[in-house]
Amino acid sequence: MPCTPFCQKMKDGTVVSGFVCTRGVRMLPCIVCGKPHTKLCDGPPSPNIKSKNGTCSAPLCDDHAFHVAPDLDYCPKHRPNTKTEVPK
Repeated sequence: MPCTPFCQKMKDGTVVSGFVCTRGVRMLPCIVCGKPHTKLCDGPPSPNIKSKNGTCSAPLCDDHAFHVAPDLDYCPKHRPNTKTEVPK
């Protein structure tokens, strides 16, 4: 069980410190290469799939996410075609 120390200074000047112990963070693999994901696809969800936030949400690493705009990334399935691509 990994534990992370923390130290927080409160508004009144007192200092609170301790440890936060968890079972770890489960990182989903990139759908293309299997590396840990850093982004989620912002394209539309697949038909007949219920999406909590209305997006595809496929996990992607930095190498396989197509960056369209700030906070807007697409998976290979939703990537715009090459004629209408937005330059980086």
